[in-house]
Amino acid sequence: MKRKITPLCTADYTQPAINIYLERLGLNGYKDAIDAALLQCEQNNVSPRQAVERILAVIAKCRDSQKIEMLMKMARLCPAMTWENFNFSRVQTRQKKVLTELSNCHWIARGENILFYGPSGLGKTHVSVALGKRAIALGGYSVLFKEASKLFEELRTADSQGSYTRRLNILKRVDLLIIDDLSYAQRGGHPEDAANFYALMNGRMGKSTIITSNRPMKEWAEPLGGDEVCIRAGIDRFIARCHHICFIKGRSYRLESFLTQAEKDSETEVLNPDESGQTTAGLEELDGIQSETEGGADDGH
Repeated sequence: MKRKITPLCTADYTQPAINIYLERLGLNGYKDAIDAALLQCEQNNVSPRQAVERILAVIAKCRDSQKIEMLMKMARLCPAMTWENFNFSRVQTRQKKVLTELSNCHWIARGENILFYGPSGLGKTHVSVALGKRAIALGGYSVLFKEASKLFEELRTADSQGSYTRRLNILKRVDLLIIDDLSYAQRGGHPEDAANFYALMNGRMGKSTIITSNRPMKEWAEPLGGDEVCIRAGIDRFIARCHHICFIKGRSYRLESFLTQAEKDSETEVLNPDESGQTTAGLEELDGIQSETEGGADDGH
């Protein structure tokens, strides 16, 4: 359908001419920002060239903001997880510098990958999401966050429905794919998951992928269906240009939050002294179990 063009010579001049041009150019959404820039130009008595530069800058800024907003929605990133509120004490001191360097997101332009490895609850997902947000804000990159279990389930479903190639191509094209909790892809795994993992890693060579896991790579065969040949080939492609960030021992974020709330609850008058004592003992036991099950991650490259 052709767009209707209103000749300027027959336009209704009760409407400012600039509004007509904005409508023709599809820039109506920027009217207020452009009006503000024009007013500033008039007040500062800038030259015509400077005025044009300022108007173009306003339009570019508005479009960039719209693009970032769209990319954030498509990425499906947790709003609460940001770079600014990440606890850097969860990573080894010598690797804080690496994370700081990665925060500029130049590694995405180079098609490099990241593996975040370590015990559960120390912030692997948090820092992955935070990097995803920075990739969008700083570079305008397309990002997609996927829990591993859902990712491979979607690929199996797409295969059964005849849309596997289309779905795989979408995953191949995104600038940064974040695969979270690969350790829990699927209990016992599905035989086709290994082949899907290989196809994904092979197709994404030259694109950046972040994987989080609390299992070493040698143990990925179980959650990915057991085909070690496919998994080894997929891992080989993933680690070809890969940063390896290990998280040290520490108390889980979730456990810390639970214990803090439980301690507050135990101080209320709802509990009688006997019940309060039982609660405190239970918290100490839970904290002890967490300490026993934590395992420090060896540093790797």
